[in-house]
Amino acid sequence: MWRGALILCLLVVSTPVHAYPVGPAIPLEELATKVELIAKGTVLSVKPVTDPSFVPVTAYPVYEAELAVISTFKGKPATKLRFRHYTYKPANVGIGYSPLAYDLVPGRTYVVFAIRGSNGSFRQFQKDHTQKASQGVIPAGDTKPHRGATITEVAWEELRTLAKDPVAELAREGIDELDALSGGHMTKLADFDRGVTLAELRPLVLAKDDQIARAAITVFGTDGPYFVDRDAPYWLAGIGKGTISGLTPRKPTTLPGAVIATKELLDVATTRPALRAIAIRALGRTKTVPASSLIAWSKDPDLEVRRAAVLVSAESTDRTLIRQAAVDPLPELRATAALAIGFTQDPRLLAVLGPLHRDPKGPVRAAAAMSLLSFAITDATPSLVANLGTDFGPLFVNALATHDPKPYLARLADVIVKNQQPGDWWGGSIPSGVSWKLLFGYLKAQPIAELTKQASLLDALEKLKNEAPKPTPRICTLSILRTRSYSKRKPFLPPKGKGSSLRSLKLEPSRLRTPSSIETISSVCMVLRNTKSLRFSPAEDSGCMAWPSRMPE
Repeated sequence: MWRGALILCLLVVSTPVHAYPVGPAIPLEELATKVELIAKGTVLSVKPVTDPSFVPVTAYPVYEAELAVISTFKGKPATKLRFRHYTYKPANVGIGYSPLAYDLVPGRTYVVFAIRGSNGSFRQFQKDHTQKASQGVIPAGDTKPHRGATITEVAWEELRTLAKDPVAELAREGIDELDALSGGHMTKLADFDRGVTLAELRPLVLAKDDQIARAAITVFGTDGPYFVDRDAPYWLAGIGKGTISGLTPRKPTTLPGAVIATKELLDVATTRPALRAIAIRALGRTKTVPASSLIAWSKDPDLEVRRAAVLVSAESTDRTLIRQAAVDPLPELRATAALAIGFTQDPRLLAVLGPLHRDPKGPVRAAAAMSLLSFAITDATPSLVANLGTDFGPLFVNALATHDPKPYLARLADVIVKNQQPGDWWGGSIPSGVSWKLLFGYLKAQPIAELTKQASLLDALEKLKNEAPKPTPRICTLSILRTRSYSKRKPFLPPKGKGSSLRSLKLEPSRLRTPSSIETISSVCMVLRNTKSLRFSPAEDSGCMAWPSRMPE
C-alpha cells in the first residue's frame, strides 16, 4: 500500500545535484586583506608539481610558476617567488566543478595575490573561483616597479598601461580587465569608476588594429540587449513581464555606456567594414542613430549590418524594418526580427510574430518563442494557446499553467511523462521539471476526495526523468494520500519484528534502483511520521518503523 509513496520518496532522495554556487567577485582592497603577499614579478618558468594541500580536481592539475620579483606591495620582499596554483588542462572528460585557476605565461609579468604554502612556496588565495575570472592575478603593463599607494591604484596603472600596448592580444587583455574591475562582465565590482574607465577606453574605439578596436567597442556595447545574440533570452527575461524561467534576468543600465563614445562609434559604423555591425549594435540604446542611417544599413550588402539595423530599430517607434525582416527569405533576418519584437515589448507586433512560430528553421522558432514568452501573460495568452502544438509547446503550457494550471493538467502530465524539450531551446529551467512543480502544486492543494479522480496525474508525478525537486514531507504526504484514496482498503499492518525482510513487507526489490535507496527507507519513514498533516494509526506508525535499516541478505 505504501509502495508507490516510498519509492517516489526514495527516487527523490537519491537525486544527485550537479550545480554549485559561485561566490561574488571580491573588491581589490578586500582581497588585499585576505592574502599575505602581493608582488609584481616576471614568470621565469611554469611546471607541474605535486602538492597534497591542493584538493585534486579533474582537468585542473597543480602547477608552480617561478617569478623573478620586481617589487612587493605587501609581505616580505624576496628576489624570487614560487607560486602554486590550479591551471586548466583539458582531459576529455566531463567536468562538474571548476576551481579558481590561472594560466601564467613565461616571460609575462603579473601582480600576484598569494598566501603561504608549503616548503617556502606561496599559493593561490582560495580554491573556489568567483564571478571575476582569474581573481588574484592581475596582468601587468610593464616590467617596472609597481606604482600607487593603494592596491587599487596599482592595478589601475598596470591595466591602463597594458590596454595601450601595441600588441593586440595584450591590449585586449588590459581592456577586458579594466571592464571587469569597473563592473563589466556582471562582476558588480566598482574598483574603478565606470565613467572614468569608459573615458580611458574611448580613444581605443578608433584603434587602427581591428582586434583592439573590437575589444573596446565590446565594452561599450555589452550593457544593452542588442550586442550579443546568445544573451538575448537573459535580456528578454529582464526587459519583459513574461515567463522565461531559470535564467538570471538582465536589465539595461539607466545610461548606456555608448553615449560617451557616440562620435567614435558612428565613425566606425560608417568607415570600418569589419566593425560596422558591432558598432551599430553598440549604438542601439543611445537613440542617436538617424532614421536615414538605419534605412541605409537595412539595405547594406553585409548581412550582419542588416541584422544590426533591424535589432537597433527596436528603439524606434517605426516598426517597418522589423515587419520587413519578419518575411525576409533569409532565416537569419527572420530570427532577428523575432528578437527585435521581444525587445520592443509592443503587443501589436505579436501578430507579426505569429507565423514565425511555425517557421521551417529551428533557430527562427526559438527566437519567436523566447520573444513571445517575454510578453505579459495578458498579452501573450492567445498566441501561447494557438501554438501549444509546436515544438515549443512545453514551454508555452508551463507559462499558461503558471497563472492557471487547471485547464492544462493533462498537458503538464504529458510533458513530464514524455520529458518534452525543444531541440533549439536556449536553456534555463528544464521544462519537465517546471511542469512537475506546477502539477504537484496544484494537486497538493486539492481535497482528498478530488485525488481519487486524478490517478493518471499522480502517476505522472512518479515519472519525472530529469532531476527531481528536493524532497520534502509534502511529496511523501501526497503519495500517501494517493494510496489511501484509491479504495477503502484494510489499514496497513506492520510485519512482526523490526528485522523483517523486504519479501515479508511485500515490496518488490526490482523496483528499487540501488542498495543505497533501500537503506534510505527508515529515514523516509521518519519523515512520514513527522508529517503533521497525516494522522497515523498505531499500526501504521509501528509498521513504518519496522522497515529494515540495512540491505537484507
